[in-house]
Parts: sequence; structure tokens; C-alpha cells
Amino acid sequence: MQYPKAYDVKRAVNDALRLFYLNDLYLIEHDVHECALTFRLGFYLQQIFTGWDVDCEFNRDIGSEDGIKRIPVRDCDGQKRKDIVPDIIIHRRGTDCNLLVIEAKKDASDKERDDDIDKIEAYREEKTLHYRYGLFLDFQSTRKATVDASVFFSKTGRSSLQIKTRSSNNEVK
Repeated sequence: MQYPKAYDVKRAVNDALRLFYLNDLYLIEHDVHECALTFRLGFYLQQIFTGWDVDCEFNRDIGSEDGIKRIPVRDCDGQKRKDIVPDIIIHRRGTDCNLLVIEAKKDASDKERDDDIDKIEAYREEKTLHYRYGLFLDFQSTRKATVDASVFFSKTGRSSLQIKTRSSNNEVK
């Protein structure tokens, strides 16, 4: 399986976010639910990632015994497996080709951000999931309707994704 390089994935996500800003900034400005934001972003990602499937809230894993997507988590009793539902994934349905997993929050607290980053790392380490890349997005309605996407995971580790946001004259940079 030939996967796009990290640079190409970053550029494509940035292009999708630009379309989101041009067409759907209203959603952030009017404090709609996170699911509405990820659905619209998924719509633009599907336009850009041709040949891939883009799904929101997708919980299936063909590599697991019962078909449910799970990751290991630690609790006071040791380690167990937790059912998961990533916000957005880019993959090929019915295969183990998983390109990108995205966790998103709206106005994330530090704890929510850390929890989602931990989830992304677990998604990428889980043997049955095979996610090539992971991304954390924070839709910030309280900070002039921006998106912070500073954490991008590739095979070589974390890096930043520079999102070109809305300028003061309502244009996308």
C-alpha cells in the first residue's frame, strides 16, 4: 500500500481547513456542537482525499475479533481495552489501510487536549488499526473563531501543522 507523505497529508488537511473557513466559519462563530464542525470538515476532506473514504464517528475494526475498534487504557485495576470512536478518519473501508485519524475538540481544556493526544498515540500504536498519521484539532470559538492544529503525528513523531486561519478582513491567508 502506497501512502501519501506527511507533507502531502498536511497540505491536504490545510486545504480542507481553508475550505471550511471560507464556507463554514459561521459554525464556529455561533458555537455549534463539535460534531457539526467535524462533519463539515469531513465533507471537505472527502473532496481532497480522492480514492479514500472519510468517515466521522467510525467504530469498526476489521482486524479485531468482534469488529469493534478498541485501544488499551490503564486504570486502577491494570490495563483493559476501551471501545473508541474517532471523530474523523481517512481510510479505505473494509481494509486495514488507515491513513489519518483526527480527534477534535471545541475550546479544549488542557486535560481534554492531553487525553485526545494520548488517544491518537494509542490509535497509532494499536496493531490492528495501522493509522499512518494522527492529528489533534481544537476549534476555538472563544478565540476569534480559529483552529489550533499544532499536533501532527507521523512515523517520525510529532510535528506542527501550520493552519492558515482567517485574517482580520475575513479572508483565509
